[in-house]
Amino acid sequence: MDRVSREARQRADRKRGQRTVDRHGLQSSPSESLPAAISGRQDGPAAQLRGGHKIAGTVDHGSVARRTAPPAIETRSIPAQGAPMTLVRKLLDVSETVLMAICILMFVVMVALGIATVFFRFVVESSLAFPDELIRYLFIWLIFLGAAIALRRNAHAAIGVLVEYLPAPLKRGAVMVSTLASAGFFAVLIVKGIELTDRVVPQISPALEVSMAWVYAAVPVSGVFLLVYSIELLVWQRTAPADKLSTLGS
Repeated sequence: MDRVSREARQRADRKRGQRTVDRHGLQSSPSESLPAAISGRQDGPAAQLRGGHKIAGTVDHGSVARRTAPPAIETRSIPAQGAPMTLVRKLLDVSETVLMAICILMFVVMVALGIATVFFRFVVESSLAFPDELIRYLFIWLIFLGAAIALRRNAHAAIGVLVEYLPAPLKRGAVMVSTLASAGFFAVLIVKGIELTDRVVPQISPALEVSMAWVYAAVPVSGVFLLVYSIELLVWQRTAPADKLSTLGS
């Protein structure tokens, strides 16, 4: 009886093994036993899926074949676009910082000289001769260098009521024409400033007894910075969005 029961169980196991389909849709062969079908062990080539598709690789001992990672793609550093313009921009930033430091220093000296003049005149009762003259000359340099800083920061007074209502192409053209006119004026300022500075070299200031060329040199020096900053602004206006042209500058 025991042998008959064992043979009956074996025949039942073989029938269940033939009907077993694994969870991946792979149909086991009739000769495959139930434990092998349940564990999903498959040796040899890839098994066939429903619809005729094949699974790459083999499955062994119930483990799923790992997908191989794609080969690493070699990447190379791409040079930053507009690197020369970035370098120029940094140099202009440094020049603006230097001009600002000079203007602050001149303003501090002017204030100190003004206080010293008042002190000596009303406390010591002995006026100084050179502070008034030096304050005037420093004030001239402060105005011209400050004008260059204000141009780069778009701090100069402007009337843009009409420009605001123009279409985008006309607005761009209007601001670029204005910048070109300013650049032309700055070029004239440089040339005529150099001529004027050279002409006043023999003149000597009465109190400081220095050449007046040091005073008039403020015109061509500031003209150079104004021209360079206007060219930078013109380049920016070529590619800037139309809605940004009403607030020019960096």
